Amino acid sequence: MSAQLDAQVLTEGAQQVETFMAYRARNFNNDGGRELFVGVPDLGVGANRSERDFVWNNGGLTLFTVEYSNTLNSLYFSTTNTSSTNESLVPYGDWLNSTNQSENVNLDPDVLNYMTITVTVRDNDQSVLITDLHLNDIALQADDLSLIGAVDTDPSGAGTIASYSVSDFCFVNNDQDGFILAGNLSLSNDFSNSDERSKVEIQVGYDPRGRVCSDAIFIDGFEQTPSFPLQY
Repeated sequence: MSAQLDAQVLTEGAQQVETFMAYRARNFNNDGGRELFVGVPDLGVGANRSERDFVWNNGGLTLFTVEYSNTLNSLYFSTTNTSSTNESLVPYGDWLNSTNQSENVNLDPDVLNYMTITVTVRDNDQSVLITDLHLNDIALQADDLSLIGAVDTDPSGAGTIASYSVSDFCFVNNDQDGFILAGNLSLSNDFSNSDERSKVEIQVGYDPRGRVCSDAIFIDGFEQTPSFPLQY
């Protein structure tokens, strides 16, 4: 079974689904911890991720791609600062084995059919915006979602969290070698020194209500283990 390249849909809001790939951009003040994480959820666990330093283009654009190579069984997060020669590439190899060990599953990656994009801004009067999103060279952003992201205008410190989803697409089992999501990240200035206070997280997982990308066997929700696709 193969995905149609023009079927993917970007919408505002996201379902809570089981996720198996994760990419995080953070530390927008370029101070303290590393800026780029990639691996398997939870990225807060050091053993689950690769990480690299990067200098954000605050006040300007940063080009980014997140991808999965089916041939190499690897995840990649790459960024380019458009105002300098600063670039970073974060690879995460042996992804499927790492997922199976971390989640204690035997995942059929062909079933992956759902992506969440979560933008968190808890630095007052700051913004994190994404434009020109393409998935496998197909434009995702229509006129009503030409600009996605979050702006924090709440002085209480509660911040703003905006979520988006890409559905109706097979992220592994398609006519390409996995997927490449590319876009532009626009950051305002003067973020705090807190590494996680403002961030962007992209995750890929499985929605049982979504597109059928594989004839995998499933555990039902009444089992003690979580509901997720298996292969035999």
